[in-house]
Amino acid sequence: MSRTKVVVLGGFGFIGGHLSNYLFKQGYEVTIFGHPREPGNCQFPDSIRCVNGYFSDAESVKWAVAGSDIVFHLLGNSTPMSSSSIPQRDIEENLLPTLSLFEYCLQAGVKQLIFISSGGTVYGVPDYLPIDERHPTAPICAYGINKLTIEHYMRFYSKMHGIDMSSIRLSNPYGPFQNIRRAQGIIGTYCENIVSNQSLQIWGDGSVVRDFIYIDDVVTALEKVIGKAQGYNVYNLGSGTGTSINELVSTLSRVTSRELEFSYLPGRDIDVPVNVLDISKFKKDFSWDTKISLEDGMGFTLAWHQSRKRENTHVRL
Repeated sequence: MSRTKVVVLGGFGFIGGHLSNYLFKQGYEVTIFGHPREPGNCQFPDSIRCVNGYFSDAESVKWAVAGSDIVFHLLGNSTPMSSSSIPQRDIEENLLPTLSLFEYCLQAGVKQLIFISSGGTVYGVPDYLPIDERHPTAPICAYGINKLTIEHYMRFYSKMHGIDMSSIRLSNPYGPFQNIRRAQGIIGTYCENIVSNQSLQIWGDGSVVRDFIYIDDVVTALEKVIGKAQGYNVYNLGSGTGTSINELVSTLSRVTSRELEFSYLPGRDIDVPVNVLDISKFKKDFSWDTKISLEDGMGFTLAWHQSRKRENTHVRL
């Protein structure tokens, strides 16, 4: 019996690396495609096929998706901050290659495409909480506008060509192997600050609220979508619980059993004041729920940063 063939575009990254390893353990035939100059820290079994390539390289992308059943699209070269500084580049490097990807998937006979969108930016400033999938979308940064535009094209392609397409509006994932140099992932950044004995920096007054979800819960949820969502669908994915940055620092203090030094910086225009997702639709349709609490997840993440710090120190010695 042949195994389902899954391609993870962006598989060398934080989410993609965890997802690729998890899908392989679940028995899928996995191919990873990603940027050759930005490999992740995840280690992959030899049986996982790794393809190095640029998203803008049409032939490489075509080759990666050829013969696949399922495509996960996690590729992206921007962040909320960087996209707003040069919106045109975000369109050229992310939106246009994604439209080309849709064409390649049609040519290859891909059965389902699952896109990791942004539950933290596509909605903008919320009219009500928690935010469900019917909430108006009014992003206040170019990053969210780009993600939402891709979703509109997904609806178009699904209706016109019959391909199953699901957009997963993910909140704020965190966990081991997150690349803090991309200026995304405040928990990873804070954990790195702690092991380096640096003060934590808080944008604004610390009242900004976010929905944090541990990476293991993310990948188990994404696997649930494979083959089970027909047509075009949008799902929120998060913990469903809001945590302010001040509360985050307090929780980290409990995890480390010490008082942490921190300072406040001016707030940023790209930050909505609060974002908490309603995940009841995902939970109902896929019989899924989170398993890792924020405190446990931060403990796991901090332990990973501490082990990496010890390994790097040993190498220097």
